Amino acid sequence: MAVVRHTQALRDFVREVSSAVEDVDEQVLGSDYIKYNILGLEKGDEPIAFEYSDPEAHFENFDDIRYWQRYFEFILREWNLDQHGERMSNSELNFLIERLTAPAIRLDHYGPLLIAEYGNVPNAPVKRLQGIDKRRTLLNGFLNSAEVALEVYYKKRGVKPTLRQRRPVAETDATEAVQQSNNTRPPASKQEIQKTSSSRRVISKLFQGFISNGTLITFTALFTIASAILSAYGYSVAIGAPKELGWSSPEFYNTAQGALMQLLSLYVTILPALRHKNLKSSYNRWSRLLASLGVIAPFLAIGYFRRGPDASQLVLFVGSAIQSTIILQLIWGVDDIQRKQK
Repeated sequence: MAVVRHTQALRDFVREVSSAVEDVDEQVLGSDYIKYNILGLEKGDEPIAFEYSDPEAHFENFDDIRYWQRYFEFILREWNLDQHGERMSNSELNFLIERLTAPAIRLDHYGPLLIAEYGNVPNAPVKRLQGIDKRRTLLNGFLNSAEVALEVYYKKRGVKPTLRQRRPVAETDATEAVQQSNNTRPPASKQEIQKTSSSRRVISKLFQGFISNGTLITFTALFTIASAILSAYGYSVAIGAPKELGWSSPEFYNTAQGALMQLLSLYVTILPALRHKNLKSSYNRWSRLLASLGVIAPFLAIGYFRRGPDASQLVLFVGSAIQSTIILQLIWGVDDIQRKQK
């Protein structure tokens, strides 16, 4: 079998076309007509399924195309024989058109792009390209014929059609793309592929930068420093204001609520390390020390309340900063385990 060099654009187009083909296969192979009349399955048997682990090889499977053709011919024949809605109602045919329109749109868009991309590969199997083009042609032929049948039916009865008009089929000569001897790509397709690949590279770089250790440390430091400044400023502003320091004051209950939630957050943070030995070994000693201080901070905040609610809030902030550092160490521990597994 010829080996095809896969570019990023080729992989993307293969994935989209394969997804559309699988959608139609599911409808066709799951139908009673194919299961019982063509394949001879018994009632209750599971429908057959094609192997999609190698989608490009499946494009060369012409048995699949023959099943499509038999199924589409059967549907149109049932519709034409039906005069009183006993075989297939208008709504059933309309539903089938809607059901297959989505994969047809994807095949119309990505099929020619994939064929053009194969045109730049010297050893691309011609049968694979023919399989894509035949499926696209067959599916559009059925949908267009079914739409015409419904329109004629409504017109003869003087009823306004309720069928939503499908989009026009893209006028792309896929066969010509297969037979090009110079293996050149249409200018429009090349621009679109380059634009798509460039956009994906930019998004990928932005995402990798967002999850990198440098960004993680920077965000943690910046947010912690900004929170410390805000807490210190709030404490300096509120320290001279008279406050009710009794245990029944609203500030006490707010402090207690914050302390309880901080304890819960700390528990959830350190739980993975307590459950998994590999993760526990990745923690440093100073992380365990910080975890101990994080447990003490909420109780210390409640104890400091009588000296001033603002002092309690400052202690709670210290506990939150400690917790952020522990989460940072947890992330590094997971990264360390992944590196060891590789």
